[in-house]
Amino acid sequence: AIQALNYADFISFRDKNSLSIFNKYGGKNGFISSDPAFLFPKKNIEKKKRFVGINIINPSLLRMKNSEIEIITNRYIDLIQQLKGHGNSVIVFTTEIRDFKYANEIANKIGIDVQNIDSIKKLVDIYNEIFVIVGTRMHSMITAFTQEIPIIGLEWQPKIGELFKYLNITEFCQPILSFSIEKIHKQIEDIKVGKSVQSLNYINQMINEQKEMLNINTQKAIELSTRRF
Repeated sequence: AIQALNYADFISFRDKNSLSIFNKYGGKNGFISSDPAFLFPKKNIEKKKRFVGINIINPSLLRMKNSEIEIITNRYIDLIQQLKGHGNSVIVFTTEIRDFKYANEIANKIGIDVQNIDSIKKLVDIYNEIFVIVGTRMHSMITAFTQEIPIIGLEWQPKIGELFKYLNITEFCQPILSFSIEKIHKQIEDIKVGKSVQSLNYINQMINEQKEMLNINTQKAIELSTRRF
């Protein structure tokens, strides 16, 4: 695979870890870029947002042991119940159909509904109600960020941690097997009262940086491709 990729003049990677692995095995012409999802335009309506959004992933898809799945399930339930116990309204949603059945099982145990998002319109509609997202699916978090919504991540794969690294908010990302509910609650309370690092200005600054990186690399790719002709 590396040999085939080395025929290309330009290969973009959205995080440093992926690029370092590529280089480690003899890769050439690799460049750091960003995720194109950061180009998604802001569509949310300016209105008061009331909900904490919980984006759930099905851990059985992650090749985890039954004991680990049980830990994650109990942590999800405890997180939602404690957030509700502190007066937060919670929306549980999925952006991947394979997560829905599992998320619904959790929601049924707590007595709330779960929403499966199967279109961009539904995603934007639900983000119009959410002021912070506790997420697992990377693109659900990136899309939330483009809608000026602070993100808190539960890491189940290195790419999730890398997302928070290049947004320089690693303190908002924890392992899915051992995340601190108390820490998440504190971060949500800080967001509520405007004390969080993830201010509106900071989010827009990060989005603009990602867009600029994508633009630079697009121009670089065009330049390299033009040289061939």
